[in-house]
Amino acid sequence: MNDLEEQLTDMLQAQSGTFGVSDDAWERAEARMNRRTPAWRPLAAGAAIAAACAAVPLTLSATGPNAPPPPNVSVSGPVSGSAPRPAPSQRPTPTRSSVTLSASSAAKQLQAFLDSWRRNGLVVASRTYLVEDEQVTDKGDALVLAKGRVIKVTSSSRSADGLALDVEIDLTFRGATGAWGNGVNTRFVTFTPREGTVPFVMSIATGP
Repeated sequence: MNDLEEQLTDMLQAQSGTFGVSDDAWERAEARMNRRTPAWRPLAAGAAIAAACAAVPLTLSATGPNAPPPPNVSVSGPVSGSAPRPAPSQRPTPTRSSVTLSASSAAKQLQAFLDSWRRNGLVVASRTYLVEDEQVTDKGDALVLAKGRVIKVTSSSRSADGLALDVEIDLTFRGATGAWGNGVNTRFVTFTPREGTVPFVMSIATGP
């Protein structure tokens, strides 16, 4: 039986003298009721609680996009809510064509020039395929090609600037022929790399 039960029992016994309670019941009850806890006990309990609180690390912190990072955490990006901006992309510096031109590919490009000359006229074809100083800008000076085809490549040579071919081409003109002539023409054609839709520009001459 604990102290509280003993106190209640003694009090009941003291208040009910008709039940044969002993004479000293009131004295025992009064003595137990007057027992007091020493003054240092609540202070010690409060100090223990304060010490326990101090020992527990504070885990509550500010939250949100601008909250500082917790200690011992490495932050490589911004702490704000905005996403990092990507670095602006750099456009590649234009360079000369890195395509290696074979003799057969060069002959096909020459044939494409003749086809464009026949369909679109020499002004358009020369602007697309020929070096600048061989381009024709005046339609009045342009020869009219009716037919044109590459017969064969007789020789080819490669240099640091590109490729050179000795070729035979068969041409048929309407009207004036200029320096060409109807029939088989032998020409020396050089191909120099450049940027653009046509990766090689041509120069056509009668010889090297």
